Amino acid sequence: MIEDKNQSRTPLSKLGEFGLIEHLTEQFEIKQSSTIKSIGDDAAVLDFKKKQIVVQQICWLKVCTLI
Repeated sequence: MIEDKNQSRTPLSKLGEFGLIEHLTEQFEIKQSSTIKSIGDDAAVLDFKKKQIVVQQICWLKVCTLI
């Protein structure tokens, strides 16, 4: 693999959380008509005719200390 040495880089601190999400997902297309709002910071909105639901997935890291 040949590395492009002339790439411009933007620090993550300049992009921020939502800027990074936008950058990573700008090429994604919504393919289901029930999807109102797709990739976000932690949820999506789906439309099922008479009901709209928010789908959210949260992962927690639990740190346990053994004494």
